[in-house]
Amino acid sequence: MLYLRKQSLHLIAVCCLLTMGMSCKIFYMATQTKNTTIPGIAKAIDSLNKLQRYFVLRSGSKAYHIQDPVIGDNQNMVTATLDELPAEHQLYLGNGYKGKMRYKKIGLEYNPVVDEVHVYIPGDAAMVAGPFSIPLDKVQKIEVIQKNKGKTAISWALGTTVGLVVTVAAISLIAFSSATF
Repeated sequence: MLYLRKQSLHLIAVCCLLTMGMSCKIFYMATQTKNTTIPGIAKAIDSLNKLQRYFVLRSGSKAYHIQDPVIGDNQNMVTATLDELPAEHQLYLGNGYKGKMRYKKIGLEYNPVVDEVHVYIPGDAAMVAGPFSIPLDKVQKIEVIQKNKGKTAISWALGTTVGLVVTVAAISLIAFSSATF
């Protein structure tokens, strides 16, 4: 009888760990700006810069941090300094943790991926760290990275529900197996 209870407790622990491991994830998403005209792109970059977002320039397989982007007087050029992209800002380059557009919150208040703005231009072999000018007519798209609140909430709700059901089922199994009829 004691052996059965010990095994049942192990079963509960394993079920809870598996449930938590398969659910309760934090997801993010990339939303493209709707501005496709040069003045619209300039306005989007300027407003996102005022929100202190972290800019990443993507060109082919290269990616750099855009420091201090400044829209030119004629609104058709961005001048900035390109810098190497630190490891904490490389998550979206591979579509997130395990390619699932999700991130881990372990050890961080938040993950910096949710503050990023990715600006895409055609492949530029001359692109290196240092001063750089980006013609706005070359910008293919701008993606704003943000937390996917809906998918994250569903993951947590589903994980909690499944965890409770598994725990109640395991406790019921223990109670009925230890009852004497």
